[in-house]
Parts: sequence; structure tokens; C-alpha cells
Amino acid sequence: MQIENIEGTFVFEEAKRISPFYVKYSFYLANGRTLPFKAGQYLDLVFHNNGIQEKRSYSIASPPNNSLIDFVIKDIKNGMASSKLNGLKKGDVISFDGPFGQMSISNWQNKSYVFIATGSGIAPFRSMLPEIEANMKSGENRVFLLLGISVKEDAPFLDEFLNSSLKHKDFKLYICYGIKSDKAQEAWEFNVDLEDKLVQILEITRPDKILISSNPTLINKTRLILAERGFSSNDILCDI
Repeated sequence: MQIENIEGTFVFEEAKRISPFYVKYSFYLANGRTLPFKAGQYLDLVFHNNGIQEKRSYSIASPPNNSLIDFVIKDIKNGMASSKLNGLKKGDVISFDGPFGQMSISNWQNKSYVFIATGSGIAPFRSMLPEIEANMKSGENRVFLLLGISVKEDAPFLDEFLNSSLKHKDFKLYICYGIKSDKAQEAWEFNVDLEDKLVQILEITRPDKILISSNPTLINKTRLILAERGFSSNDILCDI
């Protein structure tokens, strides 16, 4: 399904702090319709800063066909976007462009996937979560999610993914601490580096697709790891 990019206006509904670092902002379309997009895509929010128009790209964190559009955004002190968003009141409007991005799975025709995310990079996978759960029930797909964090609070929506992994045996969640510690805090946490865990997974299985939602440094390092093991650019989906 081809989805056209549009210019539109959101109405602000609410902001909810979901961790010490992140805030979930919820909007709905000013025309009252449902925004057409594919899970995994992102939008550009348009800000006006001292008379200058500036855009910031954010992955959509809510599933398609939802009445509200959610974004999970790191709260940066004195940051331009954070200051503008934190100043919104219910009913305020903000412009957007999009959707954009190729990091989406339209038909789940492949059998095995590895998802890699850090911080707010979890947003596109949260948008996919209903699709992930539906395909886990069919027993036809297998998903490994590697979530790289420095502290537990750096993992937005962690409980939602944990609950899904506990319900579905073919949905494997790995929490990978960038800073190694002597003792895991929970049974489902792993004191390993994200790249080390990826290599471990690649030694026991060869995924059909790898989706990466992170910073450019980690994406490039991951590409090198995958290229060394024979994966092509067609096997990897990301928006950088």
C-alpha cells in the first residue's frame, strides 16, 4: 500500500511523562480523520523558533488506525523542541509533514526478524507491537528485540514489550546494558553489550530482516557486523 506524504495540522491532546527521561505526547488530526501511515514510519513536526521554521523528525509510537498519534520524545533541558512541546496546552495546534520512512513491514512474509533499538528508537517498534503480537499468535514468525540502554529508565514502554515477550515464546526480548554491571537487576535483563548479543544471536540463527532504530554511530557499527556475516543492504531496514 502506497501512502502519500501530506501536510496537516495536529491538535494537542496530552503529555505524559513515562520515565525520568522521556515524555509521550499525544495528538489527533485537526480534521478528525485517522492519519494514514505504516507502522515504523515517522513524521516531521514543524516548530516556529524566533520567526524561523524548524522541523524535527519523530517516529510514530502508536499503531495505525489509532485515534491518537503518539510520539515518545526525550526531554532535553533548554532544547528548542522540548521547550515548545512542554509549552503546549490541550487544544493547541502544530503542523506536520509526512509520513516518511521505509522501516516498515507490510506483509510479514519473512519468517525471522531482528529489531534493534536504543532509547526513543523503540517508538517504531511500539507502533508495530499489535502486528508483532498478531503474527506471534499465528506461529509463523519469530522476532528478536535487542534494546540497548545505559539504565533501566532509558527504556520507554519497557513493560509493554516485556508483557508481550512473556505471552509469546517466539518474541524474544533482550535488554542490553551499554555499561556492564556485576549483577543483573532482573531475571530478564542481560549484562551484555548490544553488539555482543547481536553476534550471539547471529551464531545460532540467520534472520531474514534486520530493522535498526538508533543513532548513526550504532547503525553504522551494526551494518559492519552484518556485512561481515554476509548480509546485504536489502536485508537491513533503517531510516539513516
